[in-house]
Amino acid sequence: MQQIRRQSVKILVVWALLLTACGSSFVDRTQSTLNTSLVATNAARDEFVAWDKAHQQELVATSETQQEAADKLAEYRKKRAPILRSFTVAYATIGAAAAMLPLIDKGLKKEADLVPLLTDIVRATIAIRDAYQAIRGDSQ
Repeated sequence: MQQIRRQSVKILVVWALLLTACGSSFVDRTQSTLNTSLVATNAARDEFVAWDKAHQQELVATSETQQEAADKLAEYRKKRAPILRSFTVAYATIGAAAAMLPLIDKGLKKEADLVPLLTDIVRATIAIRDAYQAIRGDSQ
């Protein structure tokens, strides 16, 4: 499973690099890729936030006592922590990559310096997806 994830990350990074290699300037293409990543991350966040709210309300509604509700919420919140961390990583990395673009444009950084950030964005989005599916009990 870990090897499949690594291969998926490599494929997505190669795809992102190929995408940024076509058309206008590297900076413009990368900015477009980052914008797409931001939109996708925002959509995932919106979906998760809506589900998360409904799920927590369900946990409380199906509890017989206040203590049971508190215990269920505490257990659930431990399980959702990796999702929240992954969103933090995704947003921070998108921001860091966007901040690097002017430096690349001015020749102060190399295009290759952006690759680790693009890889981290892909890893974070995969982690979000995997953790979200696990917490929901999805097998997809």
